Amino acid sequence: MSRPGQFGPEPDGGLPDRIAVGLLTGSFPPELVERVVARCGREGQRNRLLTPKVTVYLVLAMCLFPGHGYQEVARRLVRGLAWAGRCAAPGQVPSTAAISRARVKLGAEPFRELFAEAVRSAAVEEAGRAGWSGQVGQVGGVRYRGRRLVAVEGAAIEVPDSAENVAYFGSPEPGGGYPRVRLAALVECGTGAVAAAATGPSAAAVPNLARGLFDRLGGGDLLLADRGGFDGPAVWRDASAGGADLLWRVGPDAVLPVRQLLGDGSFLSGFASDGSGHGGGGSGRSTGSAAAPVVRVVEDPSAGEPGRLLTTILDPGRAPVAELAALHGAWRSGARALRDLAADQLEAVRVLRSRSPEGVEQEVWGHLLVHHALRRLRVSGPGR
Repeated sequence: MSRPGQFGPEPDGGLPDRIAVGLLTGSFPPELVERVVARCGREGQRNRLLTPKVTVYLVLAMCLFPGHGYQEVARRLVRGLAWAGRCAAPGQVPSTAAISRARVKLGAEPFRELFAEAVRSAAVEEAGRAGWSGQVGQVGGVRYRGRRLVAVEGAAIEVPDSAENVAYFGSPEPGGGYPRVRLAALVECGTGAVAAAATGPSAAAVPNLARGLFDRLGGGDLLLADRGGFDGPAVWRDASAGGADLLWRVGPDAVLPVRQLLGDGSFLSGFASDGSGHGGGGSGRSTGSAAAPVVRVVEDPSAGEPGRLLTTILDPGRAPVAELAALHGAWRSGARALRDLAADQLEAVRVLRSRSPEGVEQEVWGHLLVHHALRRLRVSGPGR
């Protein structure tokens, strides 16, 4: 019987499957994979059927073909590697037990490192590419008045209810279901590419996970967020500490007293003290008392419900009210990267395969790597 995340074998997928494997080796070249594996100390024995490099591609193929069991995935990978000719294919299809052992030995670290390498490489390639430049309302835009648009998103993905997973990720919700791994990500608007991610148990709040990603932001970034705990001074300070500007939506019940009314109808305000005694962001845009950084408040009519936008951009001339409202509304109504990942890669199975927390993390990073390859293909086109 197939366990969660696995179906029985299907007939030969033919050329499309081989091209799909070629996408993996093209997006993550063998020499890059070997470099990452070596850096993580996972070189292994070169004469074994499942070398660490082949195991990396096997996990990626497992995420590319989520509806198939281990051996069917391995058959597709062997055919694809032989067809692509960029990586030596195993001489035979490894057993399910051998695949499981190879995954455990490899762990999650090489996939985290490979993702970081891929993001850095993509950032270099994308540098200087045209983007928003103030084109308000353009859902596909990636920049606003020279700032790179980045959004923080969250998702929960179901995992098998093994004893190890339940102990780490938490019990299933009342009424059934499976335990969940929590995922937080920084996503480039327009391209939908995930720039950084963090995982944790289901009880972990997305803002807390996201705080570990804010060091990837800097001057020239504009971070968008939408409620869900992104409304306090501590997380605000962390997000803006590296020089990034912020544009976050809060609910109508947020207490934001008017400190100074501005000519465009927005006003300056501040968070209530959180008692931390820490100052605001180090960029100099949000000044004020140590416990209450100053924010600019803009009414947000998007989505037909009351709400307000908070931003570090205090000067209305640098970011007019209408533009900020349209900008955040366009992001909220556009396709979300993590929703795309769930729809494109996980819809067929709903539950991940891995029955241990380390395996779950490895699998999540594998899905993020496949998502990265697919998003680059969609944005760049087959000719790039």
